[in-house]
Amino acid sequence: MARATPTGGLPAPCNWAPSKARARRCGEPVTRQFLGYREVIDYYGGTTQVPIEEWSYGPRNGMYYYLRFEANRLITIESKRGQ
Repeated sequence: MARATPTGGLPAPCNWAPSKARARRCGEPVTRQFLGYREVIDYYGGTTQVPIEEWSYGPRNGMYYYLRFEANRLITIESKRGQ
């Protein structure tokens, strides 16, 4: 699986908008999977659990794009040719 460019082949507002605005601007993803929670330790040593989701878009010119979110923030964009 290749790493996509910073825009991941998606329009720039799709990448950095909050998740509700992102779905409204870019359309609903083909799939939207809840992957679970990750425990995060803050500056003061407190722990919280943040949700992890993966959205997929495509195909766009034969490419599928996988966006991974932690705590509703875009963490990575990966792309893959074909299914």
